[in-house]
Amino acid sequence: MLWNNFINKNKIFVFNGERDKKENKAVKIDQLELLLRRCTEHALTPSQLADLFPLARICPENVLSSRGMSQEEAQLRLEDKIKFRRKQRLLKLRNKTTKPFNLNILQNPFQLILLISIIIYFLILLFSLFYDFEKENGIINEFNLTKTTSNKQQLHQLQHFFTQPIISSIISVLLIQIIFLFGIFIISKVFNPFKYLINLNSEKLKKSTKRLCEYYIAQRGGVEVKISEKEILPGDLIKLKSGQRVPVDCRILQVLKEPFLVNQSCILQQQQNLGENNMIIELISKTSPNHLNVLEARNIAFAGFKCLNGEAFCIVLRTREETVIIILIEKYVQKSE
Repeated sequence: MLWNNFINKNKIFVFNGERDKKENKAVKIDQLELLLRRCTEHALTPSQLADLFPLARICPENVLSSRGMSQEEAQLRLEDKIKFRRKQRLLKLRNKTTKPFNLNILQNPFQLILLISIIIYFLILLFSLFYDFEKENGIINEFNLTKTTSNKQQLHQLQHFFTQPIISSIISVLLIQIIFLFGIFIISKVFNPFKYLINLNSEKLKKSTKRLCEYYIAQRGGVEVKISEKEILPGDLIKLKSGQRVPVDCRILQVLKEPFLVNQSCILQQQQNLGENNMIIELISKTSPNHLNVLEARNIAFAGFKCLNGEAFCIVLRTREETVIIILIEKYVQKSE
């Protein structure tokens, strides 16, 4: 159901102006099919999932008796993941800092306007200084020996224009504006007197959002513990209850309270033609057929779903940027660009 709604509403995946619409629709859908068919966890049995996630220690005969990964294993994996994300951020920062200077100027309109103003000011200043130097030293004739009379007259008219009192006042105002804008730019970039207030407000926001963070029950070493969304790892065994938001992509191992209903409106909220019945689906723990892709499966709870009723015991498949919805959004952005 989610796959059909996604294909029907997101036309950009199936449209390309260079070819016929029908041919492009088939090509784009085939590309998405190939991408989504790599996610095969919905068609795996509990014993196959146990082989895929050995640290989860899934018991195929009774999934509720599965021990899950230990706290030490989870801590080590979490530290490795944090180090990997830090390296990715450093690489992004290096790529940003290695851009040419002219590209950085073009990306900031304020810097571009400031640069143009400085160039205009120095051109006017050079004309003015050149005229004063010729007038004081009497070398205007020596400098213009190779020039024609018309060129001399045009040069004198231009120099006379830039030395008028009105033009001088305009130059002064322009210089004051440039100094003022450049000072604001330096203060905002280097000194930043509002940085303390911004950091103070951000710390307050962090404290307030910590109170709103949802905690999930996970099976760690045979013991149920409460963990936050940031601590959830692939292979974790968690419980989803009514009222909670699905934080990651999960495979339903067993439904504890039937029916287990989820709302997918958070993902399809921009699709206006969908009714409320299409927004609510019931998830089951039965293994899906191999010919269905992951979006057509009824045993996968995607990140962003809202649990409306029931309770389920799940295994985490993908987290953060690796979730299916994030992958589809990235493909959407790439095609729109």
